[in-house]
Parts: sequence; C-alpha cells; structure tokens
Amino acid sequence: MKKEKILEKVIQSDIDEDIEYAENRKHELGNIFLLTFSLLLLIFSFILKSDAFYAVAALSFAYSAVQKFENYLSEKKKITLFQFILDGVLSISGLVIFIVAMLKK
Repeated sequence: MKKEKILEKVIQSDIDEDIEYAENRKHELGNIFLLTFSLLLLIFSFILKSDAFYAVAALSFAYSAVQKFENYLSEKKKITLFQFILDGVLSISGLVIFIVAMLKK
C-alpha cells in the first residue's frame, strides 16, 4: 500500500527528475568553467604583476559568497554562514585594493 501512495504522489507532482538533473548538471558545469577561467586569469595577472589580480579575485570571492548565501538559506548551517561572511569580506577587500591601485595610476 505504501508503494502505491508514493507512486501516486510522484505522478501527481510536477517535478521532472530528468530536467532537474540537467539543470543541476548545467549549473555545476558553469561553476567549473567560471572557477577555471578565474584561476587562469589570476595566474596570468599574478605573473604579469597586473592590478587585475585583485579584480578577478574579488569577482571569484563574490560569486562564491553568493553561492554560500544560497546554501545557508537552505541548510542553516553555521559553517556555511561563516564561509559566506569570509568570502564577502575577501571580495570587498579585493575590490577596495583594486580601486585604490587604479586610482594611484
């Protein structure tokens, strides 16, 4: 009897697991590409002693902070909140350093 009720609930719900899986996979691939691209930019800007290093770092940390905040809203774990705050502080610090370096030129 339980199996029939569970099957009935799944059929009545509008959740399509294939579409949900594809969306999650697409999101995961987007994260991988963004972080890889950011890492490459960070390496090149560090090697070339460019001020863009701080801008790319700020962007990467800001993206990470947004993800951590979304995770915190769903999980309510203190470690996720700490990671969100840390990423936010690092992002703002990188942005401030970048702006100050640009204003000095």
